[in-house]
Amino acid sequence: MILQEGKSEMRQIYAFESKEDHKKYHPIIERHSQKLQDYQLISKEKFALISLPKGIGWTTESLATSVLSDVPIPAFTNKDLIYISPDLSA
Repeated sequence: MILQEGKSEMRQIYAFESKEDHKKYHPIIERHSQKLQDYQLISKEKFALISLPKGIGWTTESLATSVLSDVPIPAFTNKDLIYISPDLSA
C-alpha cells in the first residue's frame, strides 16, 4: 500500500498488487479524486458537512471483494474508509 498526502483532508491509499495495476488506474484515480474534492467542497458549503472519512482506498475489484472485504461490490465503506475500484468494468 502507498499512502499519499492529498490536497483534500482525506488520505489517498493505493492498494494494488502490482505497479502495473497502479499505473493502469492512476489516470482514472486522478480524475475521480478531483471530482471527490469538488463534491466535498459542495457538501461543506451547501450541506454543512463536518465529518469526513479518514481516507479513500483505491484498489482492484478483486482485492476489494475478496481480500479487503467480502462485500460483493467493488465500492463500499468500512468504518472510517471508503474503498473504490477504479476499474470501470468492475
